[in-house]
Formats: sequence, structure tokens, C-alpha cells
Amino acid sequence: MAKTITDQIEKTELFIDGLRKNYEFVADKGITTQTIDEMEILSKKLAEQDQKVETLRAELSKEVNEAREQLIDLRDKYRKTKQVVKLNFSQEKWQKFGLPDKR
Repeated sequence: MAKTITDQIEKTELFIDGLRKNYEFVADKGITTQTIDEMEILSKKLAEQDQKVETLRAELSKEVNEAREQLIDLRDKYRKTKQVVKLNFSQEKWQKFGLPDKR
């Protein structure tokens, strides 16, 4: 969980617990059990949503790492193959192979 979200959930859970234990002191101040229940529901939904986000982050991180590895492999194969063409053909013919290099 993201630190900010975790902190907010923890603070909210403590607050909800305190409100429920001391409801008789806040009932006449405009705080209803419905408000407390709604806060609890929102807190639980946020925790669930944050877990989904963390799962997606982990999956995305894995995909990004795989893409980086593929890019490294492609660049390596490109470099090696390009070198074969450059060593075996004159500079004038490189363009036929799609190599615009001048050196």
C-alpha cells in the first residue's frame, strides 16, 4: 500500500473506533451513525482499491522489465547484424540494407 493511503486508512479506523466508543458525546453534534458507517465503507473500499493498484503496479513492473530485456536483445542483434553488413559490403551498398550510416 502507498504510505499516504495506509496512513489515512489507519487514522480513519482509529477515528471510527473512537467515534463508536464515544458516540453519546458526538450524537448531538451532527455526527450520525450513518456518517460513521459511510466512513468505514469508504475506508474498506479504499483498502481494496489500493490492493488492486499494488497488484497492477507489480504486473506493470514485470512487463516493463520484460520490455527492457527485449529492447536490450533487439539492440544487440541489430548491432551485430549491422556489423556483418558493414564488414562485408562497401559503404555505397549499406543503404540497400536499410543502413543510412555514413561510417
